[in-house]
Amino acid sequence: MGSCISSQRQLDLYGDRTSDGTSGEAGPISRLPDDVLYMIFTHAAQAEPVRGIHDLSQHIALIDNPSYSECIGWMRLSAVCRRWRAVLVSSAQLWADVVFQLPPEIASLALTRSAKAPLDMHIPFGENFQTTLRNNLVSSKNWGLPHTHRTRLLSLAIAQASRMRKLNAPDLTAENYRRLFSRGRFDGLRVLVLRCSYYDGDSDAPIPTREDVGRLSISAPNVYRAYLSAALPIAQGDGPGLAFLLPGLRDLTVSTTLSRPKSVNQLRWIPPLIRGAPGLQRLKMHLPVDFFVDWKELCGDENFNLPALHAVELNGSLNAHLDDLVHKLSTSSPPSVFSSSSGDMDSANILEFVRVYGEIVARSLRTHPLDTMYISRGTRKDFHAAFSLTAFSSKEVRAPYHNLEELTKGIYSRAHHAARISAFFSLLNMGDEDRAGDALGVLAPLLAKNSVRHLILDELSTAQWETAVPGLLRTCLSKVTTLHCVDSCDPVGKQLDMYPCTAALRRLKATDVPEVERDGSPKGETPPTPRPEYPLPALKTVVVSMMSKPAEKYWTIKAYADVREWWDELVKGLTYRRDIGLRVRTLRIVGALVQEKWNSRMAKVDAKMLGRMTEYKLVDEVIDERTFNPPNSES
Repeated sequence: MGSCISSQRQLDLYGDRTSDGTSGEAGPISRLPDDVLYMIFTHAAQAEPVRGIHDLSQHIALIDNPSYSECIGWMRLSAVCRRWRAVLVSSAQLWADVVFQLPPEIASLALTRSAKAPLDMHIPFGENFQTTLRNNLVSSKNWGLPHTHRTRLLSLAIAQASRMRKLNAPDLTAENYRRLFSRGRFDGLRVLVLRCSYYDGDSDAPIPTREDVGRLSISAPNVYRAYLSAALPIAQGDGPGLAFLLPGLRDLTVSTTLSRPKSVNQLRWIPPLIRGAPGLQRLKMHLPVDFFVDWKELCGDENFNLPALHAVELNGSLNAHLDDLVHKLSTSSPPSVFSSSSGDMDSANILEFVRVYGEIVARSLRTHPLDTMYISRGTRKDFHAAFSLTAFSSKEVRAPYHNLEELTKGIYSRAHHAARISAFFSLLNMGDEDRAGDALGVLAPLLAKNSVRHLILDELSTAQWETAVPGLLRTCLSKVTTLHCVDSCDPVGKQLDMYPCTAALRRLKATDVPEVERDGSPKGETPPTPRPEYPLPALKTVVVSMMSKPAEKYWTIKAYADVREWWDELVKGLTYRRDIGLRVRTLRIVGALVQEKWNSRMAKVDAKMLGRMTEYKLVDEVIDERTFNPPNSES
């Protein structure tokens, strides 16, 4: 593919072709003290980091692949003047960790200048997986990469192995393993990522066997995070293979994302590794395997003693029996458990998965004061339709919840004892059939006992979903007092949501109860006495989020239409509750809006609808907590 453009033509980091701030009258930047320059470099390194030049690992959604200059990032500041270059070169701690993302010439010199500073080593995927990525990368740039790029970086990693702080190395051969880990002990290593991207039946680049690797002991007492492919040639007992000693491990992921094990024997290394990490805090298992996994046979009668464990993420098939693994975990306090099915299961197996792992959610609801539940119909981009249900405590993840991304981050980072189940329905296996409603039917009897008072719904829906949700609300969530309507998308609009979040109020309409007469005016007749068949009879407060939507959303004709639709859905929902005798007492509006996009027409609609809330007696109280950000700020 040709060699990379010379760094001397793009960025003269260490050469003499920079402006000389000492010649003539010194400018203000030349008079800055070294410590101030260092502070500037530190800030710039965070604001504009160096991005990988060799793959798409740092590709940002909705943004084109980076240009050469963008890949160099903040290190372009070295070209300002000789003095800036000198201070930057002497600040190895700021850039030693990105040496493996720099062009060859700069990287070689950087390694000699960085002394013994720890390095973050990132190796590209092997040729069998890299072809598509590389083609995509080259087509988006006017500069290319040498065909020996991976080999060069592997050689650098082997030569500098004693300085490893982070290692991300996929598709290693037996020889690579032996040379890279020949030292045996790596006290400086903090993060270890070893992946296999070989596909089944790929004879050109097979995964090395334990016998190929031989007995190779790897002691890394300070590794706190590890991501390991389940099919790696890891030793069993005293046999050949990679023998990891990771006593300081806090976060472990075992994955089959790119290469699946073919038998249960390939999983026998997992229990010893977990037992050897008594301080483990987070465990993630991704095992959508076809064969039967007996965790009692793998682990023996002894449970895993993990007093610090607080979160377990499970993704797999029914055959993986990861629910049995959960029962083997002995902790000081029951951890949060997040379960999700693999995407290639048929409808019968999906519903059985919901029943089995729904028991974990039900047990958490009975054991802990989880007073908040989030239910979503969901979507997935890879031809899967998703369903999810999450329970957590509002004391740990406090409202308001502006959007799903914010809510999800809060649950994963702050919630204890949370429980989540997700099921993915393959359109390839089930066509257009919507089984998410059936999943609710399976869960309903399991979730009958709970202390849920806060319910979170988003706008994503189907006709079947709108029929199924009211039944769950009646049977399991009759004591809910607060409903939160959140956007399923984050502020930059990654999801294809066609409705505003206030469309979630449609879920409160009981389709099997006759319609009531309503004229939409404040002078209507006395509303009927509420009957138990209506969803959420105890509901008192509705919290809704209004967020500025990005212009990139191709279905958005104009912002005015979005605001009007948002209010129309809200008025319809609150009017229905009033007319059936279950009037909402408090409406709370949260969110962030960009002031320059909030024109006079939208302001008039907003003021009119706010007045209608009390004029038509839809609510007793309106609490408006929206913020209006100045132009060009993030909404």
